[in-house]
Amino acid sequence: MVFNAFGIDLGTNNIKIYDRNEDKVVIEKNMIAIENKNTLFAYGNSAFEMYEKAPGNIQISYPLSNGVIADIKNMETLIKYFIGDLQKGLVKPADFYVAVPTDVTEVEKRAFYDLVKDAGVKAKKIMVVEKAVADALGLDVDVKNSQGVLVVNVGYETTEISILSLGGIVLSRLIKVGGMKFDESIRNAVRKEYSLIIGGKTAENIKINLKDLEKARKDHEFYYAYYAKNLAVLKYMDMYTVGETQGCYLLPVNYALKSDVKLISREAVERKPFA
Repeated sequence: MVFNAFGIDLGTNNIKIYDRNEDKVVIEKNMIAIENKNTLFAYGNSAFEMYEKAPGNIQISYPLSNGVIADIKNMETLIKYFIGDLQKGLVKPADFYVAVPTDVTEVEKRAFYDLVKDAGVKAKKIMVVEKAVADALGLDVDVKNSQGVLVVNVGYETTEISILSLGGIVLSRLIKVGGMKFDESIRNAVRKEYSLIIGGKTAENIKINLKDLEKARKDHEFYYAYYAKNLAVLKYMDMYTVGETQGCYLLPVNYALKSDVKLISREAVERKPFA
């Protein structure tokens, strides 16, 4: 009997699941909304829609933090419901392939295995795959190249920088700079420049639509960001320019680039032949 197979990439902000039978990838927000501390209210994109505007009795959270599982119970719930949705409520035995970061402890890696095993999804086989290798294979990169391949995966809270050679990972480093830092940089820049407060979702939309912002500037159009001024909700509207958006990226981007250079330099030193 041939079982279905699912490939799972657990990110702090998004969860990606590949369904082999349907040959499709589902991308959902890795968020969960819990009402009164014990009742599931919403999950995935539905929970994200409530983010920053939910009442006090509903707690919305990310079960992952810095690339590793922080809330195993809620993460198991998300896996169970996402897989159930893909299988239309009828959970059948399947094989699971889970991508994990390299630069984490063995206990943290084991947590990804236990997560799928205890999620109630009838896992027949669970394979843990190094995320850097999975990224390279997904990009159709020759990972067996002896000259080495640099793979950089920018996530929400972390960036994983890896060097692959001859089918394996030579070096890997997980730095705590990701998309969230970019969002925070935008929020801080707007607050400093205009004494305004914008939400995380608005900052993320500005970041995602940066290409459209550049085009709008060239076409003499404007991108408007709604924000709360002095904590009053959506009373004002102002323009945030492309140049200011790009400028506030410099600090987190420079940090990530320096980490790339350090890793490459370390690789060069370790492989330098003796005279």
